[in-house]
Parts: sequence; structure tokens; C-alpha cells
Amino acid sequence: MDLIAVDERGKIARVQVKYRRMRANGSIQIDFRNTYSDSHGSHKKLADRTQFDCYAIYCPEAKKIYYLRNDDIPEENHLCTTIRVIHPANNQRKKVMMASDYEAFDRIFD
Repeated sequence: MDLIAVDERGKIARVQVKYRRMRANGSIQIDFRNTYSDSHGSHKKLADRTQFDCYAIYCPEAKKIYYLRNDDIPEENHLCTTIRVIHPANNQRKKVMMASDYEAFDRIFD
């Protein structure tokens, strides 16, 4: 957990912060594993999502922060997921997570 967010009613949300670049196709991939290094090399460990309530993902290209609650993450995407800033070129809509749906800060308190 990186931050504690508090709304005007005093409700608290534990926030994990990530910095992610937008890909050329207008998508942002969010890895749910944490990377660390030790004397044996570099390692990835799946984040323990019981320790926080949501992710705040900052994308410098979009100049926005996207707020993904743990319950927004599809079960089959337990390692990573993708949100789209730009609609897919093939016009796919099914199972596409549009970044604009995750812009509102107050959604993390729902």
C-alpha cells in the first residue's frame, strides 16, 4: 500500500500507486506483480490485494490518473489487465475496459 485516501465523509481507501506509459495502440497494461531485487537477482511477486482497496494508475501521455478498484479486475486477469485510452482499431467492445470509466476519484469509495 502506498497511500491512504479519505473522502469528505471520512471513508478510507487504501491505494496502491502505479506509473504506466501508454502503448502506441492507446492501451495501458497494468501488471499486478511487484518487482524486487536481491542477491539472487530480480523477482516478481503477485501483489497481495487484501492489503489495499484499489490502484491509482498515472499515465503521463494521457495526463490522467485512473482508479481501478480490486473488484473491477476480472478474475481471469489476476496477473495483469489492460485499459484502453483509445478504442481498439478492430472496434472490439466485448471485455474491453475503457480508461474513461476509471477516471473519477470518488469511485474508489463505492
